[in-house]
Amino acid sequence: LLPVRGWKTFPSLGEDVGWFGFPASLNGRPAFTKGVLSAFLDDPLCVLASGVAYPGMSGGPVIDQRGWVVGVIAAYF
Repeated sequence: LLPVRGWKTFPSLGEDVGWFGFPASLNGRPAFTKGVLSAFLDDPLCVLASGVAYPGMSGGPVIDQRGWVVGVIAAYF
């Protein structure tokens, strides 16, 4: 997950987050997945969240419990 710049507070580790996208496996139908913010990686622009992000969900919004967009789904290998 890539954080969005400009927010006043970023979710803490252990906080619930969710993401939305259109995975290829669902033939264009939307999907919402929940997970937990689990780690801040060495790269300050990358945060790890537990949960599944399917192929095709990259670029989708990550939201916190307040409904604020706090990041964007991205794949890193």
